[in-house]
Amino acid sequence: MANFDFSTLSSSDLEELVCSILNAKERDAESTTFFKTFKEGKDKGVDILYSTDLEDYEIVGQVKHYYRSGYNALLTHLRNSEKEKVNKLKPKRYLLATSVDLSVENSKEIRNIFQPYLKSLTDVYGKKELNKYLDLFPSIVNEQFKLWYSTTEILRRILNYETVGRSNEFRENQLKKRLRLYVETPALANAVEILAKNNFIIITGEPGVGKTSTAELLLYEYLKEGYELIYIYDDIKEAEKILDAGEKKNQGEDDKDAISKATAKQIFYFDDFLGHNSVEIQKAKGSETALLKVLRRISFSENKKFIFTTRTFILKAAVEESENLRRFNIRAKESTIKLDIYCSSIRRQLLINHAEESDIPEDWKQVLRKPTLQDFIITHSSFSPRSVEFITTKENIETLSPLEYEKFIRENFNKPDEIWRHAYEQQINVLDRILLNTMISFGDSIYVADLEIAYNSRIDYEVKFNNYVRPLDAFRSSFKRLEGGFIVQESNNPNKLRFINPSLVDFLLNYLRGNYDEVMRISESAFFLSQLTARLFPLHKANSPHISTPLKERLINQCDYFIKLESQDSDRLVLIILLTQNFQFDQIEKTIVKLLSEIWDWSFLADSYTERNSLQVFLEEVTSEQVIHLIQVHGSNMFPRLIIYENNLEDLMHLLDILSTKFEVDLVKLFAEDDFYDFSKEFSDMLNERIEQDIDDLFEYSNAQDFVDEKETVVMEMIERFNSLGLNVHANLSDYGKHDWWEIGTNNYFHEQMEKDN
Repeated sequence: MANFDFSTLSSSDLEELVCSILNAKERDAESTTFFKTFKEGKDKGVDILYSTDLEDYEIVGQVKHYYRSGYNALLTHLRNSEKEKVNKLKPKRYLLATSVDLSVENSKEIRNIFQPYLKSLTDVYGKKELNKYLDLFPSIVNEQFKLWYSTTEILRRILNYETVGRSNEFRENQLKKRLRLYVETPALANAVEILAKNNFIIITGEPGVGKTSTAELLLYEYLKEGYELIYIYDDIKEAEKILDAGEKKNQGEDDKDAISKATAKQIFYFDDFLGHNSVEIQKAKGSETALLKVLRRISFSENKKFIFTTRTFILKAAVEESENLRRFNIRAKESTIKLDIYCSSIRRQLLINHAEESDIPEDWKQVLRKPTLQDFIITHSSFSPRSVEFITTKENIETLSPLEYEKFIRENFNKPDEIWRHAYEQQINVLDRILLNTMISFGDSIYVADLEIAYNSRIDYEVKFNNYVRPLDAFRSSFKRLEGGFIVQESNNPNKLRFINPSLVDFLLNYLRGNYDEVMRISESAFFLSQLTARLFPLHKANSPHISTPLKERLINQCDYFIKLESQDSDRLVLIILLTQNFQFDQIEKTIVKLLSEIWDWSFLADSYTERNSLQVFLEEVTSEQVIHLIQVHGSNMFPRLIIYENNLEDLMHLLDILSTKFEVDLVKLFAEDDFYDFSKEFSDMLNERIEQDIDDLFEYSNAQDFVDEKETVVMEMIERFNSLGLNVHANLSDYGKHDWWEIGTNNYFHEQMEKDN
């Protein structure tokens, strides 16, 4: 027998389910009775209705969830609220269904309340009765996809999975709540199809449109089928390592685990994989080769799936800036969620679900039930799932009266860019705002200890320059007020904080863009160099906001202040780049020489894409003979790392040209004397990856044969160049000849013409 507890269904979902059961019963009995749901049930006491020409209320049904409150609360509600409604309607017959488990005595009590309209105990449907009819009519179960997740077995599969680096991300109550809030849209069906076809999907959309919700529903589907979840937190290379471990082919006792991983069903999930700030986006660019390698491997796997989410404009910008991503045609695997998928009925249901699930008081929920306000919300151009979530979150409205609540809703929808302004300006004090502004300078997350140091540095600045009175234990007081409403601990690291919602990040960034005075205060009081480069003056962006005179003085003449012991060498390089991007070289040459001469270990370049990229630009542009000489001195330590971590072949060739001409590097000697990196293997792997990309491209061409020789020649010239430097580089050139390019091109041309004709 089915054993659904219905806890993943919203009240509206349960109404639809009960209506389907009643209609299935009538069809089975060859009756012409047909029930429909009646959305005004909360006001009139009608959830399900059968009417005739002679009788408007022939049969009235009500559906009461009460799975959390239980029988006693249900009985009290029926006596105090619903009995009077039914007496006014005077239906010929009354039905009641509930997700609460009912005994025979419970059913009798309910029947007694609604006599004479409730004719029989069989017109009372409890949890067991609903499950019995779902056994009789299994097609109804398939129509209600959220129902599957309310069974003990399915929940156990989702909640008790084995995973890498993830803890307590799916708690049962949270999972059930997300399902109750969710309203199915065409986006889910589209995403299911793309993921099944390609083995990976990139879900894109604007902020707050429902990317993460759709991704989670996809995850639930595969976890339900026994897939193991691998949650990628920070870098696509995490997935690459896991796939590498699973693809070992060695036989023997030690490789049983690897073979098991290779055959395991796994689904990878990387939320906001391109980041949503400049530092994260630059970091993602540094992992582009790993990303493409993972995508190719996933594409041909029988038991691996990968779900990515990102904002539409970020993916578009990444593809425009990357020839490799364009060649891979990554956007063909994109599933874009747009607001127009939310038709009026879906919007209304989403609003109802959020109001129902919210812990705001009943008087506030009554405000949300006003038809005029509902119409305003669901037809507004600023409607999104996130905007609905914001207005139904208790912490955002608890200081408002019901009258103020409606005004608050209308103002926030009319000014969507300021959805956090009321909370930021009215609900917290100036010290709390300083903490948030300090935190945003680091990016989207920061260690608590570092935030406290930076916050206290800002307070010192305000005391010194703006006559603040030093408050007692200010950081801990502000932290307590902000935690839960503005900032939260990272689920995988309680020592690290993040903003509670991406929309808060968007608001704070917009706020700072229009408030140069605050930007100046943050930058002039900065304790960590990352506070300057993460948001305010990014290394990869020229023409950043104007650096104030006091900060300029600190950067040039007091640069040692920003050098921290644990990151001293990388801090010096970052300072060099920051200075050269923002000041005339004659003003900073002495500082550049000092910083450059003090760098001893360049190993940090391995994990610093932005620094590597900016350093290459610096090498290309620098003209100072003294600086060029210093770079030559550092060459044996610096150059191999720049070379080995350059993942674009054309850029690599350009770098080698700069090193050999401008800095007079003997590349043959450099490669011969380095005993740490296997350059021959690395370059061979890069060329083989290029060949794979070339072949993927050629499969799309209608005149593929014309380009095969051209692409092969480019690779051969690179092999020749590498080997002229004393290396032993080789590549699978024969792969170019494994396909009948004439036939492939002819078929592509035929399909192109067919599409034009259509």
